Amino acid sequence: MFDSIANPVTPASRAACREVAQACRFLVSKQMEDGGWGEDFESCEQRRYVQSSTSQIHNTCWALLGLMAVRYPDLGVLEKGIKVLIEKQLPNGDWPQENISGVFNKSCAINYTSYRNVFPIWTLGRFARLHPSSALAGKLQPRSSHREEEILAGGKRGGVLSGSPSA
Repeated sequence: MFDSIANPVTPASRAACREVAQACRFLVSKQMEDGGWGEDFESCEQRRYVQSSTSQIHNTCWALLGLMAVRYPDLGVLEKGIKVLIEKQLPNGDWPQENISGVFNKSCAINYTSYRNVFPIWTLGRFARLHPSSALAGKLQPRSSHREEEILAGGKRGGVLSGSPSA
């Protein structure tokens, strides 16, 4: 559909392509002004899409992962969402806990506390792998400092124990 992979075209694959294209149009139409996505938990109760007042980390990740899964061609759409994830990351590396993530039995609100970190890491990693030439991919590379290298080397820097006279 959006990929250049050669697959035999069958009536079933044409239908799937139409459905995937429709899903992509839906996702892109719901992208918020800040570049993220946000669905309110009220969607579960009302059984229709209810836009959140602000973009949500987990919704932004899910939309981006879906678009990247089908190799959505408009890099600008993806980059706007990636910027939201980068900007919302806290100084300690976490992402903030936001709105309710789901509803169980139409009456029990659920927060999956790991979603706020698992999905952004997955999404940012997938983006960096699929779009290494994007300027944003460079911002996603791990930062290295001598202290981190020292810890990983078991207290050694350049083969020399730190704190020794030759360090």
